[in-house]
Amino acid sequence: MIETLQDIGLFASLDQHQLDSLARHIGRRKLARGETLFDAGTPARTFFLLRTGHIKLFMLSRQGGEKVMNIVAPGDTFAEGVAFMEHPVYPVGAEALEASEVWTVDAAVFRSLLLESPVACLALLGRQTRRIQGLLAEIEAQTLEGAHYRLIAYLLAQAQSDRSLELPASKTVIAAHLAIKPETLSRLLGELQRRGLVQVHARSVHLLDIPGLRTLAAAPTLHT
Repeated sequence: MIETLQDIGLFASLDQHQLDSLARHIGRRKLARGETLFDAGTPARTFFLLRTGHIKLFMLSRQGGEKVMNIVAPGDTFAEGVAFMEHPVYPVGAEALEASEVWTVDAAVFRSLLLESPVACLALLGRQTRRIQGLLAEIEAQTLEGAHYRLIAYLLAQAQSDRSLELPASKTVIAAHLAIKPETLSRLLGELQRRGLVQVHARSVHLLDIPGLRTLAAAPTLHT
């Protein structure tokens, strides 16, 4: 567990003694597909590290519509903001998209460790600043850019070194994350495939022409 924590950006600045203390307050929880980890608005005493599977973070509108805020991948922490709330509650809901395992981290213990370490606090501030910048970029893309652009940007961000990616969720969930309709997502993927830019098989996507994708994303017609 200690070796795993050392590789996670949120905990990398903690020293060995702090990691030992933190590890004593970490639990494990397994989730079945579709199982709720927490609901928006419920009291929060822990945050999480995803070990396996994928977790959907989402909000519901007053009309019952779902907005997928993020799809958490293995190795990512989430809900850590509750460690700094005066009256901590989860601001979003979390649901397992497949069989998953999470480690639960005691938020109060983590906060007390940060109070002992200015270095760890500064590292955390830097991490959270980068995350906020990423969220601002995503908001900008969803409000100012077209669906075609958002899809291409998502594929480029998710692709691995071999230009391949596995969609972490169903196309319905991915579409909700990108703020487009599922049928629009399917149509756009089909169009990219017909252009010879990607190859799609079920959830597997291979980027055949990254320069072509970037050129297409930069086209003025995609930003309207």
